[in-house]
Amino acid sequence: MKPLLILLAGMACLAGSLTSWATSLVPRTLSERVSRAEAICRGNVVALDSYREASGGIYTRAAIRVEEALKGRFPAVVEVKYRGGAVGHVLEVDGGFALVRGESLLLFLGRSPGGFVTIPEGDAGAVRVSGSGRSPTSLVDGDAVAAAVRRQMLETPEDGADFRGFSASWFDADGSTVSQTVATNLIPEGGVSSRFTAPDRGEPIHYLVDADAKPAGLSLEQCLTAVSNAFQAWSGVTSARFVFDGMESFGMAPANVEVDDGRIRIQLHDQYRYIVDAGTLGIGGRRYAFIAFGDGGEGGNVRGNEFHPTSRGYLVLNHTAASMQNAKTFEEVACHEIGHVLSMAHSSINQGESSNTLRQAMMFAYVHADGRGAKLGVYDPPVIQQVYPTKNTPPWNYPRFLHVVTASTTPNVAGINSVELRGYDLDGTDLTLILTNQTANNGTFTSIGRVLTFSPAGNFGDSPRLTPGSGQGYESAFYRFSDGTNGSPWSPVRVLSFSNDSSPFGTSDGIPDNWMIQYFGNADPSVGTKRGADDDFDGDGASNFQEFLAGTDPTGIDSVLRIGLSESTNLTFTARAYDLYEPQGSSDLVNWTRVANPVQPTNDVGVVSISLGGIGYRFFRLERVP
Repeated sequence: MKPLLILLAGMACLAGSLTSWATSLVPRTLSERVSRAEAICRGNVVALDSYREASGGIYTRAAIRVEEALKGRFPAVVEVKYRGGAVGHVLEVDGGFALVRGESLLLFLGRSPGGFVTIPEGDAGAVRVSGSGRSPTSLVDGDAVAAAVRRQMLETPEDGADFRGFSASWFDADGSTVSQTVATNLIPEGGVSSRFTAPDRGEPIHYLVDADAKPAGLSLEQCLTAVSNAFQAWSGVTSARFVFDGMESFGMAPANVEVDDGRIRIQLHDQYRYIVDAGTLGIGGRRYAFIAFGDGGEGGNVRGNEFHPTSRGYLVLNHTAASMQNAKTFEEVACHEIGHVLSMAHSSINQGESSNTLRQAMMFAYVHADGRGAKLGVYDPPVIQQVYPTKNTPPWNYPRFLHVVTASTTPNVAGINSVELRGYDLDGTDLTLILTNQTANNGTFTSIGRVLTFSPAGNFGDSPRLTPGSGQGYESAFYRFSDGTNGSPWSPVRVLSFSNDSSPFGTSDGIPDNWMIQYFGNADPSVGTKRGADDDFDGDGASNFQEFLAGTDPTGIDSVLRIGLSESTNLTFTARAYDLYEPQGSSDLVNWTRVANPVQPTNDVGVVSISLGGIGYRFFRLERVP
């Protein structure tokens, strides 16, 4: 049996392209409806916000204050989204369904294919109860239905879904909406913008400078100081930090440097004639791409706004313009263009702008040239903080990969065909795991807690081994963590290979035949000594099964996951590409704390060295995240 290969790169799974799931319903009993619903609550519609998705469709998000959780778990105010609403002078009605602020409802909820909480049955899944604020649209007695649901849940308890990660964080408890929750004045305007995710991890954004030429009359030191001041202006009002990586001659306009390394490339000149109009003093831009979510999310979610991930930024300065020979004007232009790199749009493109706030903004389309240099206006900080908040930064996570073992009987061995999904947050907030878009072509994903397991649908033969960076997979799921306000990027879990264990003893030991043949010359562990899963063939302290999981050589005593300290500040270890490693420190060998960000090498780097933040700990260890 051969597994089906699916292509993931470039597939746009747009949450914003969904239409109403049901307007003509199949008759079901209440018991069936309760079982089919992922979660059920009684609540009040306290706020509604309609908006236009990047795809053009109009959607409404509703803040529902939860008064009673009948099935599942909820935040105090849960966000429910559905197609339809009014934006400006455009009204869209989808399936004849809409909520009204102030009404009380019994809601039968589920998750859309796009991952958000919705009402799959449309109007039938939003049963109005007494005190709803308007007359019911049918003769259904909402209070009686709620009582029946309570009785069923007592007789046949069901856990339901955990929707605590879908808090309506854009809504304040006093009934007002939080300002600037629908991101504005970002590029692309009215669509989905992008952001660098390094600041979420407490890591800097790195930049390079090409100084093959510069404005006449300015020294290299003046130019570099201007660029540094420009970055400091933005870091002073955001969570973003910037590090200068040195000088480099790009050999072309930086926009054409096809290296998605997360860095910003700054060219102090325009020797490659990238700028067409002589009146343009600078151009700042960025590149981003998405694998699966066209409406954002792989760059994280900030207070309800989804972002794409920025993969690189660039900036070109017009060194021949006379005004750029002034150091302060040069600094202002650099600061303005960095704002574009960080996703900001112009505050105004009206040269005669009457609003002083918009005209005095750093992001005003026309240079002030008044000696302000890299001084932001009052307009700029609130806009950029929609992308890089100074407090409560989004959590983060990492892509995970599976190499699945199959057998005539589905292997039941702890440690194979599963990954532990971990989320991290600089603010130390409790995080909620959210899963979406699980495929089921060659088997099924199931989760228990934060462990995601793939169960193959058959006894597949060995498949080609796909590379993690290819964007391909035989199966995939996406996950994120929410802190109740922000969300980490949607990250994939991908099945990259299937390997068969012929199980000569009738029961799979979790180690595939191809691995046994590679290292021991025979798939049968009884042909030779110390070849069983629990044996340690090379005597290095790790069993053959542990070496299989870690990707090390069971026949080489030096091929084992070991760590070392260098100058008591750097941890060194041998890593396997795309595995996830978490460095930890302890003072008593009992309580362990993560002392640096996890490491996930993206190429075969061999020995990895990381700087430790846990100075003062006496002991260190490295955990390979299962």
